[in-house]
Amino acid sequence: MRTELRSIQQRVGLTFIYITHDQGEALTMSDRVAVMNKGVIEQVDAPTAIYEDPKTAFVASFVGETNVVEGKVASQSGGDVKLDTPLGQLGGIAAGGRRYGVGDDVLLFIRPEQLVVDPAGVIAAEVIKEEFEGSARHVFATAKGQPLRLARVNAGRTGALRPGQTIALAYDPSRASVFPTDRRL
Repeated sequence: MRTELRSIQQRVGLTFIYITHDQGEALTMSDRVAVMNKGVIEQVDAPTAIYEDPKTAFVASFVGETNVVEGKVASQSGGDVKLDTPLGQLGGIAAGGRRYGVGDDVLLFIRPEQLVVDPAGVIAAEVIKEEFEGSARHVFATAKGQPLRLARVNAGRTGALRPGQTIALAYDPSRASVFPTDRRL
């Protein structure tokens, strides 16, 4: 139905305002998405920007799945932030171009599809369980008490991970967002 609605909208050339709580519909059908929090607009942007470049911690946590790791800023160079976390020193990009001072409390957001099993990974984790979903495998793990979720897309023939198995996880820090600690999440 959403594909048909989008097709009609494009064919007639009218602006549609579509209100939904279904994130998949919002991201699929829209040229622009507004994310609201308690009646206040947090971000208006293209669907890809909403998902890949959220401007607030609320948007990052509300749209799609994400892993949130608490930490303290160790250093910042331009937009690149290094932070000390219980999982070790990790990196990310300062969302919205924010500037941080050493020791500031921050949150690092890493999408499940950004975490990959890699022997050279920087995060040591233990597999809790893996769920097979056709083209993807959803892995639930823990790293020093921190729950983590990763999505292994097109992993159908790569073999399942076993509960209790130790794995190393890697991610691209340029695809992870750093926000100030915000207890409203």
